[in-house]
Amino acid sequence: MARALGADGRMPLAELAHRTGLPPTSLRRRLSRLCADGRLVLRCDVSPHLNGHPLGTMLWLDVPAAELPRVVLTLAELPQLRMCAVTLGNANLVAYVVTHHPAEHRRFEQELAARFPGIRLLSRQLVFGRTKLVGHLLDGDGRAVGYVPIAPADRSTGSSARTRR
Repeated sequence: MARALGADGRMPLAELAHRTGLPPTSLRRRLSRLCADGRLVLRCDVSPHLNGHPLGTMLWLDVPAAELPRVVLTLAELPQLRMCAVTLGNANLVAYVVTHHPAEHRRFEQELAARFPGIRLLSRQLVFGRTKLVGHLLDGDGRAVGYVPIAPADRSTGSSARTRR
């Protein structure tokens, strides 16, 4: 079900039932339960070129452990944030931020430092072109032209089925 929805989260219930072999009533219940539990989140991404955010930046941050939950919750509310992950190592937080132009990104970094003085920016990497976004292969204009299914994570190990093979 998640794999089929990954290809098209707007898929009609009848089509999802056909692809999964499950009855529509069962699918409706499962989808409702998974969404309510937060185990399934449906989202729609728009081409960065079309939505006016062509500049992407990966930030590797060192956040004091005591501040990490508050920083993550704050970042999650910001419209510029596309991805945020807690990691192990010197950079314990990685964030992907999209902006209109470099000056806007610099302001984002300054505001982050002002709100959380304990954060250290360890590295940043500009991303000028994307070939894949949330499993969708992109053409030069950022439009989806294909799909590579994302393997669901194994809740017991945290790894995807693909990495365990």
